[in-house]
Amino acid sequence: MEWIYAVVVVLAVLWLMGWRSRARRAGFPRSYNLEQPKHLAILDEVRERYATAMADQDTEFADCMFKPADLLPYPKDEIRKALTALLDFAEGRRDSTLLDERIRNPSIVQVLRGSLMQLETYLDVPAADIPHDPDANREFGLRWVQRREKE
Repeated sequence: MEWIYAVVVVLAVLWLMGWRSRARRAGFPRSYNLEQPKHLAILDEVRERYATAMADQDTEFADCMFKPADLLPYPKDEIRKALTALLDFAEGRRDSTLLDERIRNPSIVQVLRGSLMQLETYLDVPAADIPHDPDANREFGLRWVQRREKE
């Protein structure tokens, strides 16, 4: 019986390793060069797919504040990296001759900041562990976030 648990643990570790390598295989750059069209295409795809995931109301967590990170189209770190690159441009910390200057306005900055904050509501917890009841979900998520902040 113990060997079954060992197999499950090994499979879980391999799956997690595969998740990280999928991110690398997907062509995510270590950092976004805002002068590279290929990087901007990846950045735009990440932004678009993340926006779609945030708007998706067809999941069992649609009425909940906190959701499993498995619902995201890409790993949280990759989404954070892409949105941060856009935010850096929007706030004037980075330049690009390829990005539209109209991105540099307060409403876009607010949307990007809000999107980054919303990303933290996707928990690295198995979906089965996250309550579906909105009140229980909020309590669970807030406790989880507070516990992580202490680490």
